[in-house]
Amino acid sequence: MSLESKLYTLLSGDAAVIGIASTRIYPMIAPQKADKPYVTYQRIASGRVYSMSGYSNLENPIMQVDCWSSDYDTGKELSEAVIDAMRGSGTFGIGDDNPRESHEDDMFRFSIDFSVWNQET
Repeated sequence: MSLESKLYTLLSGDAAVIGIASTRIYPMIAPQKADKPYVTYQRIASGRVYSMSGYSNLENPIMQVDCWSSDYDTGKELSEAVIDAMRGSGTFGIGDDNPRESHEDDMFRFSIDFSVWNQET
C-alpha cells in the first residue's frame, strides 16, 4: 500500500478529523466548490533510504497536509486534529512537523509538512 493510501486511511479513520471534515479528504486538490472544511495532502519531496546492499524498502518523504476552512477557529482545530492523528500513527512514523498558516481566496489554510518514515511493502 502506498504511503498516500496509508495517510488517507489514517485521516479518514480518525474520529477527530472526520468529526470536523467528514470524508472531505482529497489527494492534492479538492473538487471545485467542495464544502468546507476539508483536507488535501500531497508528497512534496521523496527520500528513499539506501544501504550498501541497495534499496532498504524504507522511505522518508515530506508529506504536506493542508487544512482548509472558511473560518480560522475551525481550520486551526482541524490542523491540530491532523497533527494528533499523524503523531499517533502506528502505520508509519513522523520525524517532525512544520505548521504554517495563511489566508487565500477567502479561505484559511493551515499547511503542515511532515517528515514521514514509512516501510514500503
